[in-house]
Amino acid sequence: IRVMSGKGSKRSVWTKPRL
Repeated sequence: IRVMSGKGSKRSVWTKPRL
């Protein structure tokens, strides 16, 4: 899952959102 708009995510990469 590519998540660019996350909490505390400075770099725009394909990562999983921490909930």
